[in-house]
Amino acid sequence: MVPFDKNNLNCLIEICEPKGHHGPHRTTDCLRPHHASLTWDYIHSLIQECASEKDLTRSRHIQKLIIFHGLDSITFYNDHLIRLYASCACLNEADVVFCRVPRPSFYTWTALITAHADLGKCSTALRLFETMRNDGYSPNKCLLLCILKICCDKSYSDLGDLVYDQLIRVRLESDVALGSLLVRVYGKCGCLHEAQSIFDHLAGRDTILWSAMVTAYCENGLYYVALNLLERMLREGTNPDDVMFLCMLKVCSSTRALDEGRLIHDLLITYGLESDVTMGSSLVDLYAKCGCLNEAQSTFDTLDHTNTVSWNALIAGYAQLGVPAMGLFDRMQKEEFSADKVTFLSVLKSCRANGDVVHGARLHGQIALQGLDNDMLITSALVGLYAKCGRLKEADGLFLKMPVKDVIAWGELINGCAEAGERSLALELFKAMQETGISPTEVTYLHALKACSSIENIDDGRLINHDIILYGFESNDAVGSSLVDMYAKCMELDDAHKIFDSMTCQDVVSWGVLIAAYTGYDNYAALEVFEKMQKQGVKADKCIYLLIIKACGTECNVLHGRLVHNLFVEGNSKVDMDLVNSLVDMYAKCGFIEDACKTFESSSHQGASAWGALIAACIENGFPQTTFGLFARLQELGLTPDNASLVSILKACGNTEDIQKGRLVHSYLMSDGNYFDSLIGNSLISMYFKCGLLREAANVFKHLKDPDSISWDSMIAGYSQNGHGVSALECFQTMQEQGLSPGPSTFACTLKACSIEGLSCQGRLLHDQILRNGVEKDLVVGNALVDMYAKCGGLDDAQKVFTSMTLRDEVSWGAILACNSLHGDPSNVLQLFARMQLDGIKPDRVTASCAAKACSSIGVMKLGKLIHDKVLKSGLETNVVVGTALVDMYVKFQSPKEALKAYDRIQHANEASWTAIMSASVQEGQMQHVKGWVNDLRMEGFVPDNRTHTSILAAGTRTGQIKEASLYIKNTMDGNAITPGIDHLNCVIDALGRVGQLNEAEEVLLTMPMAPDIIGWVSLLTACQTFGNMEVGSVCLDHVAKLDLNGTGSYVMTANMYADAQKWHKVSSVLNIRKSVGAWKLPGKAWLELAEGLHVFNVGEGLAAQGEVCSFKAVKKKMREQGFVPQVDLVLENRSEFEVSENLLVSASSKFTNQVINPAPTLLSCVESCRGER
Repeated sequence: MVPFDKNNLNCLIEICEPKGHHGPHRTTDCLRPHHASLTWDYIHSLIQECASEKDLTRSRHIQKLIIFHGLDSITFYNDHLIRLYASCACLNEADVVFCRVPRPSFYTWTALITAHADLGKCSTALRLFETMRNDGYSPNKCLLLCILKICCDKSYSDLGDLVYDQLIRVRLESDVALGSLLVRVYGKCGCLHEAQSIFDHLAGRDTILWSAMVTAYCENGLYYVALNLLERMLREGTNPDDVMFLCMLKVCSSTRALDEGRLIHDLLITYGLESDVTMGSSLVDLYAKCGCLNEAQSTFDTLDHTNTVSWNALIAGYAQLGVPAMGLFDRMQKEEFSADKVTFLSVLKSCRANGDVVHGARLHGQIALQGLDNDMLITSALVGLYAKCGRLKEADGLFLKMPVKDVIAWGELINGCAEAGERSLALELFKAMQETGISPTEVTYLHALKACSSIENIDDGRLINHDIILYGFESNDAVGSSLVDMYAKCMELDDAHKIFDSMTCQDVVSWGVLIAAYTGYDNYAALEVFEKMQKQGVKADKCIYLLIIKACGTECNVLHGRLVHNLFVEGNSKVDMDLVNSLVDMYAKCGFIEDACKTFESSSHQGASAWGALIAACIENGFPQTTFGLFARLQELGLTPDNASLVSILKACGNTEDIQKGRLVHSYLMSDGNYFDSLIGNSLISMYFKCGLLREAANVFKHLKDPDSISWDSMIAGYSQNGHGVSALECFQTMQEQGLSPGPSTFACTLKACSIEGLSCQGRLLHDQILRNGVEKDLVVGNALVDMYAKCGGLDDAQKVFTSMTLRDEVSWGAILACNSLHGDPSNVLQLFARMQLDGIKPDRVTASCAAKACSSIGVMKLGKLIHDKVLKSGLETNVVVGTALVDMYVKFQSPKEALKAYDRIQHANEASWTAIMSASVQEGQMQHVKGWVNDLRMEGFVPDNRTHTSILAAGTRTGQIKEASLYIKNTMDGNAITPGIDHLNCVIDALGRVGQLNEAEEVLLTMPMAPDIIGWVSLLTACQTFGNMEVGSVCLDHVAKLDLNGTGSYVMTANMYADAQKWHKVSSVLNIRKSVGAWKLPGKAWLELAEGLHVFNVGEGLAAQGEVCSFKAVKKKMREQGFVPQVDLVLENRSEFEVSENLLVSASSKFTNQVINPAPTLLSCVESCRGER
């Protein structure tokens, strides 16, 4: 007992007065006689009171009082002072007290260690524990419990071993409480063997111990072992508690272990805990995180009571899957639950995913009302929402008002701008963030790389890659995968592969990124990467399977497709409908429709959407009749067709022009109410246009509630396809008047309308508008412009547009080749065809047929055969357009056997191919086989028309089978009541002219039932020149001059005819007439095919420019030796034979043939162009 003095009284007053104390230790009470001495009970009561109130000031006064009376040397008082300062969260003061103790007792050590442990200073607590042990003190149970709790939080497996040794020393190894904590420690460290060993050696296991062991297995991913242990616990009569269930559900949620979570749900139902709000909230969280919203919603609806936590779990699930969550938020508020920070963050995430800035702005107002608008995370989320929705002004305003702009806020702004399409701005913001001194995080780098990928900005991408290496993020798996994706999108596949190869952890995500990089660009390389991934033992996920199946479908590689199908079936017990639909589409693209149907039937989920995918696959890959059958079967099963099925069946009706079925579908739609849906309406419009029913299409369009740009595109395209270009242009004008801006597809459709009508002026106006709208770089628009100028005769304009295109595909090259084929020079077609292949574009049916036609036009057989080889390698020989062009080419090469071979490879012949092969038969002298060909043609459902008969007659005439051809045509026409047309009669005139029956040919011309055209008269004029019949020739010239006054060919032939007869005054007269009418001839052109390539020559230019190919003088000498002497007597000018005359005649393209002096033997082909006339 310590006597009181004045100092005692002052200390007690300071202790009691600060709080205005009116309890048992009021200041007035301190003066009473029974307080005349300072006892331990009194000090202990003061310490307890200060500890409960956490009053640091009064605690210090108590310490002063203890020190003043010399009680600080007693460890008992110091132990309590240490605990007092710990309760006030003042470890520095506690450490000072400990240091003043000369010989700390075990309890002093325990007080300080637990103080540090309780306040989170685990490392210090463990260091103190080790020091205490070194001082010779053995821990008791309480201290060991404290240390084990630290080990559970920090995963110190070594300390777990140490504690276990201590347990054995103090004979506490059988203590269940300590054993439970030790099991938790080993479980956290992944030392399951040690945990199981301790568990097995403990007797009298309680729920806590079982829970610790089960949790240990769950946390290490051994869910089925944990469930087996749970079953064992139940068999041994121990019931699981709420903590165990909550722990297991939490682990299943974080690891997305859905199947295991469902088993736990069943146990909860067994114990009647499923409706408990805490358990129910955890179940909702589990199903939501696993993407099972229906199960999450049904679990939520069965809860007896809900709270903010359960609402947050459900809303977070909706937000995670990008499903609108605003309805749930409103319902939550109606049921009078207050939204907290977690709620707002989840709903804002949902609004951002759906671009719902209206509801986002409404949430912003509620956030401000609740005083959460200063929260960093919520403000950052609002910034990201506004930026992503294009409201950059609001986003920037919020961002600038933030007192502290951390990396999260910058990341939200950068990512929002990138998602809104402002990728360049996103990169600028990324650089601005770095300039402010904020170091990017893994997430920020991911946003920046995504922006680079989107705009293919390889320069900034490489700089970011350098920064990533500098800051040590290159080993991060997500960053590595994004780098691979960035390089791949920028078409730097070598760099993408290098980054991938350098990744330490090549997981399924990174493999998927690399495969995605090759898919569509080099599908076979994608398949090779897939095979390499399998060899390394990486199991493919759903995304990779979808990519590989798509690659197989694109390449029609059904062999690899089947292998992938088998791998998927072997590795997955569950059926995924996305993969089933992808497999169905792959088989359909490869032409294996039976396999597609079998794959579909093998799936257990055959709902309307699955049927829609199968029907869509069939129609997209050219199986319309199968589409009709599947649609009928869908209805027989009582299923309601979804939009995908309806769109597909309407497309099938349009493609087959089956208007009867189309009308039936239309009637069904009107009864079902889908008639006014824009997607269905647009499909109906397209169907009617394809069937040629323009009025019905316009009527459907008229009844659409709100026609969108696609609806207008359908109308414009439909009118264009049906040859009503003016109506299409009117639609284009009306669309703009109603406030809709034309997009690339609209411009492309309208340009086609100009092509059909030959409206070059309107096409040029459209071109100007396209330039103003900035869509000239669009590939589809560029192709349409080339096609429009080609169809309107603007070869130069088409070439300019084509040259300006930064990106060209098969359609682009096909358009420019077709343009040159129609209006240009065949040699240009072949040169463009060569350039196309150098650009890596493979020939398609358009480009291959154009090249074959060009070869046939100029007679270059060697090039023609090379093109044929490329056609065979590309698998285009079965295409009717390409095959017919090849047949026609070989017919003109006088190679009927090659023509027959080309014809045999055509899968579905048409009238043109039949006609071409008949010409080949006639060329081969097999006129008797033509009748058989015609019969075959009729059996295929084709009726021979005038062009067919004309072709047969012309071929017979050219090959000297005039009598046989005429007889066949006469018999065919008489037998089928066909009236001879002008083309037939022109062939007859040509045939008569070839055998010299000129008077008979003239009689046919004068007596034919229709007016003769210029072809007949020119044909007879040519024969007159050949046979020197000047009388009939002069008559022909009169008729030709009347039909084509400025045509130069007839004047030249007539002059030559008179020159042959030495009638020079007649020659002068004809040439004077020619001069007076202004008829002149374009320079002739010849193509010289050598081993090095194709060389083009104009008349009169000689071979000066082609000196490296051959020697012109040597050629002239060789020609004279072979007997090819120029007919200089026909030259009207007064020149010497060996001066200009010979050079003019020899260098004329038609005279330069047969012989070339060349260092090595070579194949030579020289062909003269058909001279154009003006």
